[in-house]
Amino acid sequence: MTVRDDGTYSGHLAEVPPTGETRAQILADYCDSEGLRLDESIAYADSASDLPLLEAVGFPVAVNPETRLAAIARKRGWLVENWEKAPGAPLTLLPMGPLLGERERRRVFR
Repeated sequence: MTVRDDGTYSGHLAEVPPTGETRAQILADYCDSEGLRLDESIAYADSASDLPLLEAVGFPVAVNPETRLAAIARKRGWLVENWEKAPGAPLTLLPMGPLLGERERRRVFR
């Protein structure tokens, strides 16, 4: 995340997070550098864009998956998890950083 002059976070990512093959390659490189085995690794994902990552590990888990990933995961026999909010958790996301303006509050808290 980028940091403002006053030291607070802006909420904007400094870099675009890796996806697809790139994410799988980063994990493979990390495992190589740390002496870990991909076939003993677990990966969690919710999007079909993460298929290369899920295919790279020994224990792929689709968590709250989009429709396409859920179908692929079930067909391949992967674990499919549907995680709900914990009891008592807020119903809406809490804002991070500066307070939201009136327009944003109406959109988020409707």
